[in-house]
Amino acid sequence: MDANLTWAEMGTEYLYHGTTATMAKKIMADGLVKGPSWWGTERMAEYYAETVSEEDDPEDEPAIIRIPLSRFDEGRLGVDGNSIAEPIAGVLGEREEALYARWKASRHTWRDCLRIYESVWYDAPMRVAEADIL
Repeated sequence: MDANLTWAEMGTEYLYHGTTATMAKKIMADGLVKGPSWWGTERMAEYYAETVSEEDDPEDEPAIIRIPLSRFDEGRLGVDGNSIAEPIAGVLGEREEALYARWKASRHTWRDCLRIYESVWYDAPMRVAEADIL
């Protein structure tokens, strides 16, 4: 993918963050004030929201935060090394080897990471409003 593609050309207008309902309320009050935070596609955020809810507190509901791409500082977005090292192949629908081959052939930018692994990290604070929580 060309590093100069616009958000619309990348096929998405939002980045998503998976968490729990309890944490979403705290994030709404305080924002994601420390970086980095992890963001990705809606389906990847759904996976993480379900996983965090099950692991931390099965009584807590999963929650998704959706932020328009226009609110991110592109210079503070980076590759998600965790996703590259241990991809969620089942969610992505590809074998780890195939994902890594695509990554190896890429420019190793955050845009490539979003396209291949559907996840990036953001190294800046992010304010979250009630309207951002799905």
